[in-house]
Amino acid sequence: MKRKWMLTLALLLFAATLGTGTARAETSIYVAEQPGLSITLRAEGRHVFVTSLRHTGYCRGAGIHSDEVREAKGGESFLGGPEELDRSGRHLHYGEKVTDVFYSRTVIDAEIRPDAIVGTYLDESSSAAEGEGGCQSGSPDGDPRVAFEAERYVPYGGELAAAPDPAAPAIYLANNRMIEIYLWVDDGAVTDIRGTALGTCVSFRRKLRPHRKVEHSREGFLLDPPFALSPLDSSFSTDTHYDSSLIKRSVYFSGTVAKAETNGFLRETYEAREDGRLEERCRTGIARRGWVPYRAIRFVPVG
Repeated sequence: MKRKWMLTLALLLFAATLGTGTARAETSIYVAEQPGLSITLRAEGRHVFVTSLRHTGYCRGAGIHSDEVREAKGGESFLGGPEELDRSGRHLHYGEKVTDVFYSRTVIDAEIRPDAIVGTYLDESSSAAEGEGGCQSGSPDGDPRVAFEAERYVPYGGELAAAPDPAAPAIYLANNRMIEIYLWVDDGAVTDIRGTALGTCVSFRRKLRPHRKVEHSREGFLLDPPFALSPLDSSFSTDTHYDSSLIKRSVYFSGTVAKAETNGFLRETYEAREDGRLEERCRTGIARRGWVPYRAIRFVPVG
């Protein structure tokens, strides 16, 4: 019991150390929640990053019906972690284009203002599997560009901060080298979570023996909110497991929500097997057990 208490204390101290740079004075986040598009951006000084993006698009020509149109949802977090936008004065631009094997293009053009980032988002793709019509954001027959206005949020209690709106969801952000995570809390529950965490993977494939291959990367984690808050202390926790003959995956996520911040832990593990042999083992963080503490600061609209 004493050992467990000491471990908990050490993790909390480590979380506090990591959290010292979580919400620096120059950090702002920008959030747009609208039909067909949800986007979060983070600004630190002159640097602006896309941290997560969800969109609803439309695909035409899939299957045997060349004129069939279906709704398609895509996005979550940009692979590998946040992507920085090119900046020239107030103008922001992000562009990614792929022409090998299949075609895809993603473009963000925007302008940063004192209280918002206003711009357009475009996503389109085509391949033999999608038929001649391909897929695009926006409307199925019209302009694929989607206009958005992402409202600016700043750390709670800062000089630019407005008073929290009790009727609006509370938004929390933890951002350090181990984890970047957004939490939305509303009506007694954590209603949405987005982000990436540093992970460590060890490969045990035969061709690599006798040496193991160790890799570090940032990946999104497997969580499915909402998570209800305890009426006693506003805490929450979830423990999910998936087990098959090929893949074994588990995730534990917890926290305690306060008015100004949320503190907790994340741990996710993954194992892949082939013919009963362990091929790869991954976990969040860099510690042996994979525990990642976080301290998420609340952000509110500018005053």
